[in-house]
Amino acid sequence: MPVTGMPERCLSLPPRLRPLLREAHRYFTSYTVEAPPREAVENTVSLVGSPTRLWLVGDVVCSNFLNHGYKPWACIVDLRSERHALPPGLRRLFLTSFGLVIEVENPPGMLCNEALEAVKRLAVQGPGLLMVKGEEDLLGLAVLLEAPIGSYLVYGIPPRRGIAIIPVNHENRAKARSLVELFEEANR
Repeated sequence: MPVTGMPERCLSLPPRLRPLLREAHRYFTSYTVEAPPREAVENTVSLVGSPTRLWLVGDVVCSNFLNHGYKPWACIVDLRSERHALPPGLRRLFLTSFGLVIEVENPPGMLCNEALEAVKRLAVQGPGLLMVKGEEDLLGLAVLLEAPIGSYLVYGIPPRRGIAIIPVNHENRAKARSLVELFEEANR
């Protein structure tokens, strides 16, 4: 049964940081994989050693891993890809792949406390699915802040340029913390 809640305190991504976060895979120490989906999935698992170390952000990347038989520690999705709704079958795939399902609100361009707390919960109680009403894009920062050291953040590089694999380590955690400190209080 999904756990639901309402957003409370949110931080807003300032416009000056948008170009940097569009190329976050260049800002953080990371790997990129440019290959067809099956090959990208297999290369990623080969690199990290186990899919249970993976925190996937984005519907397409999550569905690719699940469809190729790899269950990550966490999938963070919003049931949209590039602002378009996804087929209903993907929702079913996501829901049937995880016992723990958490639902949160996180408006576009924001990082809300409720979503950050849900990522913390996944770190302890996962594996699981975090379904976001709004937008999940910035939750990669939450993963870098809250996932265990030794985990990996994985997301698609738009538009269809491959996937980014960012190790959750002390250096990337510090960079994520520095970025989030530049966010602005949102008026909600």
